[in-house]
Parts: sequence; structure tokens; C-alpha cells
Amino acid sequence: MNKYILRFGVYSGITMLVLFGLTWAIFGTSLGYKTSEVLGYLSMFISLSFIYFGVKTYRDEQNGGQITLGKAFLVGLLIALIPSLFFAIYTGIFITLQGEEWMQWALENMPPSQRSQFDANPELFTNPWFQGVVMFFTVFVIGLAYSLISAFLVKRKVAIA
Repeated sequence: MNKYILRFGVYSGITMLVLFGLTWAIFGTSLGYKTSEVLGYLSMFISLSFIYFGVKTYRDEQNGGQITLGKAFLVGLLIALIPSLFFAIYTGIFITLQGEEWMQWALENMPPSQRSQFDANPELFTNPWFQGVVMFFTVFVIGLAYSLISAFLVKRKVAIA
């Protein structure tokens, strides 16, 4: 099980980092806040699709084509931990290196409701590792949903002998 979790988790994490890195490298601060947000979530959704493929591959190669809902969910959840961790580290490094430019862009472009949250807690929004934890949970919660959906799609009843 570990080799499937590691392989598909790393595929997912690398895909996420490449998509986010390319978006920043190509567009930088030229995108609007909403467009940037949509591209960010789209990148997460694309990269987390490896959860489905990991669970399906595990079922087909390791379990002879059968897997319970619980086992499929567990495999998906463990796969989701890896890109979540990748993105948390990426976020911390990104804000540390690009924090000034990114923060200036974000403050100029964020909606008023988010701006008021920033104004209430600027030390949290400028802390790269706090932002890393926030992004870890953002990716993990989406990965949790992917794991549950994948488990329902790939489960096959185990034959009782």
C-alpha cells in the first residue's frame, strides 16, 4: 500500500507545485484576485485527481480488483496528505521569498471582506508558516472530498469465500 500512496501522492504534489509555480512565473501579479483564486483552485482540483488514480491502481494491482469503501477511503486520505504537505512547504517558501511583492498585490486586489480580515490580523496573514498551515488544510479538505468520491467510485465488494 505504501508504494501506491507515496507514488500517487508525490505525483499529485509535484503537479500542484508545477501548476502554481508556472502560474506565478507566467502571470505574476498581472492577474486579478478572483482569476488568481480560480486558477489556484483549478490547480488543486487537477493535481488532486491523482487520488482517484492511486486508489484505483491500488485496488487493481494490490487487491486483485476488490476493495472496501473504508480501505479505498483510507488510501485516498493518505495520498492527500502528501500534496497537502508539499503545498504547505511551498506556501511557506513562496511567501518568504515573494512576500513583499505578493502581499502588495494581494492587498491592492483582495475583496473588502477579506481585506477587513487582513486588517484585523495582519501578523497572521504575513506569517509564511501560518499561511502554510492554512494551505495544508485547504488542500487536505479538498483531498478528503476527493478520497470519499474516489472510494465510492472504485469500491468493489470483497467476495466471501
